[in-house]
Amino acid sequence: MVTLKDVAKKANVSVATVSNVLNNKKGRVSEETRAQIIKLANEMGYVTNLSARQLVTQKSNTIGIVVPSLSNYFFSSVVTRIQSALHEKNYILLMTISNDSVENDLNSIQYLISRGVEAIVMAASNHARKEEARYIEAFDKVGVPIIMVDRVLGNFEGPKIRFDDQNGMYELTSYVINQGHRKIAFVDGDYSTVRIHGRLHGFRKAMEAHNVEVDESLIFPGDYSFETGYKIAPDVLNSKPSAVMLANDMMAYGFIKYLIETNQSHEFPVSITGYDDVVFSQMTHPTLTTVSQNIDAMVNEVLKMLERVLEGDVPNEDVIIPTQVIIRESVKKI
Repeated sequence: MVTLKDVAKKANVSVATVSNVLNNKKGRVSEETRAQIIKLANEMGYVTNLSARQLVTQKSNTIGIVVPSLSNYFFSSVVTRIQSALHEKNYILLMTISNDSVENDLNSIQYLISRGVEAIVMAASNHARKEEARYIEAFDKVGVPIIMVDRVLGNFEGPKIRFDDQNGMYELTSYVINQGHRKIAFVDGDYSTVRIHGRLHGFRKAMEAHNVEVDESLIFPGDYSFETGYKIAPDVLNSKPSAVMLANDMMAYGFIKYLIETNQSHEFPVSITGYDDVVFSQMTHPTLTTVSQNIDAMVNEVLKMLERVLEGDVPNEDVIIPTQVIIRESVKKI
């Protein structure tokens, strides 16, 4: 392995000079010498010993992140954008994927700590709410800042960054009502998950605000999956609603697939909405009316919070990011 000493000998300078140049520290080194050291280090295949640097600086320049899945467009976009921004700051993003498992979440925390990360960004498993005490206990033991993102726990005392689910669904429901719909079915998510209550509460609040009675027989259980959207469609359609609001776009896609397969006409018998504004929602037929979550805004908030916590400021702060209704073709005026 090529060492600092090897590079210094080749460049005919001190080890300290090489270290300062390769760590981008200011010093009395000419630009010509600086360029020569960098060129030689690259040619010789010098690689920074991060473990040695961490022992000296107490910094690993590594941030950990735990996400449920990369097959979900939302999380893959968040990870990609955070990684790109951290790379510009000479930080490495170390990622683990939980596959929506509480045990994997908790094991990931321990793994990331063992790798010397300076902070952890976590989007918890959908089922974290059932094991909230275990998460809080694990967070209390880690010794590094935790930032909860998107899927947050109410009892967590630390930085939380999430979207305004309740208001997003409130505005979407209001739009559907304003298009003349009164008999509205709602397909919710898994009650054990950490986000569903905001969306269902937003739906209920909007119905109440517009003096439209909520028919409890028109609220159906879901689990955010494409398969459930497809399977539940017959039961929902048998209740004869004029509009069907599904708690996320994936279930809406499944619902639309059922309609395409069983409907002989080109016109759907119900209006449909989703939630998330996944990229495919502008490709469905009809294009899907939904709620957009500004991923760039979330990533910017995560990066700003990382700067704060790395400087020792770890606030018990709940950052709520606004959402936006995206009106497309899937809701008809009646």
